[in-house]
Amino acid sequence: MVDVTVPFVFSYKTLPTSIGIVAGWGLIFLGLSYYLRARIGQNRWKSIHRFTALMWVFGLIHAFTEGTDSGQLWFIALIGLTAAPAAVLLVIRYAATGGSTRGRVAVTVR
Repeated sequence: MVDVTVPFVFSYKTLPTSIGIVAGWGLIFLGLSYYLRARIGQNRWKSIHRFTALMWVFGLIHAFTEGTDSGQLWFIALIGLTAAPAAVLLVIRYAATGGSTRGRVAVTVR
């Protein structure tokens, strides 16, 4: 159990496995941080939330470097079909704002 929950412990493909573990824990933390927004403050939550894209990229790196199916055409196509739209939207978002939160319009849902 420790092999798949603690980075750099597993001896098989240590770096790709560790990147996946860090991505998994990061996404768990980021997902749970939503419920702490009122306690940690909206601005701090937004700062933490920026790491979501990084954890997503770590997950993709793990997917492409780990396992026996990672080089298969069907696997690459499946990841491409699901990841490409999100990647394009992420690039558009950061290109439009220069990575800054200034100039963005906040939308409040009631």
